[in-house]
Amino acid sequence: MEAFYFGAPGSRLFGAYHAPSGGDVRDCGVILCYPMGREYLSAVRQYRLLATQVAGAGFPVLRFDFFACGDSQGDCSEGSVARWCEDVSTVIAELRSRHRLSRFCLAGLRLGASIAMMSGIGRADLQALVLWDPVIQGGVYLRELRLRRREAFWEMPPAKARSFCNTPEDELLGFALTERLQREISSIDLLTLEPPSVRDLLLIQTADGNADRRFRTRLEHSASRLEHHYLPEDRISGKEFRSSYGLIRSRTASLISAWVSRVCR
Repeated sequence: MEAFYFGAPGSRLFGAYHAPSGGDVRDCGVILCYPMGREYLSAVRQYRLLATQVAGAGFPVLRFDFFACGDSQGDCSEGSVARWCEDVSTVIAELRSRHRLSRFCLAGLRLGASIAMMSGIGRADLQALVLWDPVIQGGVYLRELRLRRREAFWEMPPAKARSFCNTPEDELLGFALTERLQREISSIDLLTLEPPSVRDLLLIQTADGNADRRFRTRLEHSASRLEHHYLPEDRISGKEFRSSYGLIRSRTASLISAWVSRVCR
């Protein structure tokens, strides 16, 4: 694995490149888009596992931190949905410069999956897309974060809870979300978007609500070959969300790795 910075000066992104191994190099680069906030912390180890497995099947793999997130440059107040979609293009260009690739697969978890889908619209070089429990409607996602924030306070000892009670509303579970960014996230609605033109699409869901079913139906009627997995036992619980324990299951990483190896020949 090679850890490095890339992109334009002043807005450089942090990436971890996994060179292909295990035989012939595939003509398809795989890009892993992280989730945000507390979910990001929970995903790091399993993303590394996923990257290692996919690279072992002969794919060049690049996982990266979005601008103003993780170890990338930028203050947390500078993050934006539009900028994160641009970051995906920057990552594709970086991976293409290393291997002269003609095709790519985007894979994302939660908000990272939503960004992967939105950034892939209109691209002609995408072969496959992995949507891992995507945030379908941003407004619902923010309400869930606020609920978990309140639940975290409820379970604290009273003295500790009082010391945190003045935490601003633009801070959710230790991560800053400016009013502008919250407005941008609230505007996300994958049900209103035309899915990217990809040959193959993998959808992994842990909930089966109305929006989840409508989104799945929308993808079934797209031009892509859809493979769907419903894994309710991997649903993020409040305890796991706050403690960063057990969010990602290793079997899901293996499922994604096997799917990518099968469809991106």
